[in-house]
Amino acid sequence: MSPDDLTAVLSELQAISRETVGLQIIIGSANASAIVDQLGEQWCRSATGDDYLW
Repeated sequence: MSPDDLTAVLSELQAISRETVGLQIIIGSANASAIVDQLGEQWCRSATGDDYLW
């Protein structure tokens, strides 16, 4: 996915999450740092290497 498309998708998901109380959105990506950079670490949980998320 292009960086511009990723930004657009994440921006729309952020807008939806502000409109819907209690909504959780789970996103998977090979480029977790791009998602964390846009959303902020306080809103993300990520696993690296062989670590488990849950």
